[in-house]
Amino acid sequence: MTLSIGDDEATAHALLALGTALWGQGSPAEAVPVLTQALDLAGRAGIDSIAADVQHNRGVALHYLGRYDDAEADYRESARAWRRVGGRAGLSRVLNSMGILA
Repeated sequence: MTLSIGDDEATAHALLALGTALWGQGSPAEAVPVLTQALDLAGRAGIDSIAADVQHNRGVALHYLGRYDDAEADYRESARAWRRVGGRAGLSRVLNSMGILA
């Protein structure tokens, strides 16, 4: 699925919400491409806080799929991004997920 609503930030937020809802409803395989699209868009637009949140959520979806190395890589990059933007709450969520993965 490709989504575009004309505004990069709004589209990235919408994709993040959709991807998060998909893994939350038990469809992590469907969530990964949606979250990947959100990450690509947020990265191109330079929206680091959204990219950090997307990578955390994609990591969760990958974790549910048993792709532990990929999940860890996303968690680590999300943690780096949250540190760059000073997002303590986001960093805390990622560190919690890393602990669960471990």
